[in-house]
Amino acid sequence: MSSNSSDRIRTAAHWVCKEVYDLDNIVTKNNVLLNYAIALMEMAAADGILSEAERQWVIGFANATAPQEELDQLRNYQPKGMEGVLKTFHIESGHAHGEQGRLSLIYDGL
Repeated sequence: MSSNSSDRIRTAAHWVCKEVYDLDNIVTKNNVLLNYAIALMEMAAADGILSEAERQWVIGFANATAPQEELDQLRNYQPKGMEGVLKTFHIESGHAHGEQGRLSLIYDGL
């Protein structure tokens, strides 16, 4: 991936975090954004089914901030349950987004 593409993705991620969630200092490394999108898919699949419409919504949402490789992972992602996701977003996880991401995850997941 070119530096320009990486810069564009990073800029978009920071803008979304500030504009939508009013978060200035959230870490926007790619794996953080992928974890967030996976968490949204797991929430959508909580009823036992991840519909194609739900998958496409998450992919569309992630399109603003994710590189192509991550979008491809989301296209093929199969829900595994919330346990791993909950560990990532737990305040004691050590992840910078653990505390800040929880409320926005609930908001976006609804």
